[in-house]
Amino acid sequence: MIMKKYVLTLFALIMLAGTSCKETIDTEKEKEAILQVLLDEGKTFAVHDMEGLSALHIQDETALRLQGGENVYQGWNDIKTLFEGYMEYNKENPGLNIKNEKENVITKVFGNTAWTVCDNIWKWDENGKTSGFNNKQLTFLEKVNGDWKISCVAFIPISEVKEHLAISSKYHELNPDDIDNILTDDFIGRNEKSRHTWTKDQHKNYWTKNPIGAPDSIYQQIAQGDWVATRFQRKMNWKGKDVEFEVMQFKLFENGKIAEIWEYGDTKQVE
Repeated sequence: MIMKKYVLTLFALIMLAGTSCKETIDTEKEKEAILQVLLDEGKTFAVHDMEGLSALHIQDETALRLQGGENVYQGWNDIKTLFEGYMEYNKENPGLNIKNEKENVITKVFGNTAWTVCDNIWKWDENGKTSGFNNKQLTFLEKVNGDWKISCVAFIPISEVKEHLAISSKYHELNPDDIDNILTDDFIGRNEKSRHTWTKDQHKNYWTKNPIGAPDSIYQQIAQGDWVATRFQRKMNWKGKDVEFEVMQFKLFENGKIAEIWEYGDTKQVE
């Protein structure tokens, strides 16, 4: 009986403590603080601030970092050596204006621990051209003396082929509001033998002034390297009449956007 009362009392105290923690935690405030830690990690890395970067991490043997699913760094000493090597290499390439961004952030907070997953995006300017890459970042954090610290990070590569196919499919929704997100600034479109070419702004203006109405019907899409080939059916108004015709496009991708389109469509289908 005494043991039963002890267990019940202990259980009640645990429940009370859990309820108390939930009442005192400002989840949204903690999420903002966690996001700032992730952004600060990218910023300090970009400007070669080893001291600032170190301050954001748990610095003991439990620290863990997984790069690309292949390289595992266990303990702060290994992770610190990794950072120092990166910084030494990047110092030899000054003036790249490196920036780190986080998108599609999901965060869960559990008392003094938390995890977050996001799109980790790196961009830099090189020879007048913007380059970059992105991957999925999964981060575990611990709260130490009131500050969130990174204890484990895993970077998961995103298949460029899948990205290219997704962006290509987005293109065929024919929404002019998507143009800035899916075409590069120096985009060029071409029909067969380049008899006609068009720019990003011309593409956007055409879709805005001549809304096609219905998304294209995609029959097949094949991706290889930086290219996506798409065979599709398009409905549109052609010379005053509503028509449907089959088209082939070959899209060249640069840094996650369409830089060039070669379009082949037999206009005899609609004459």
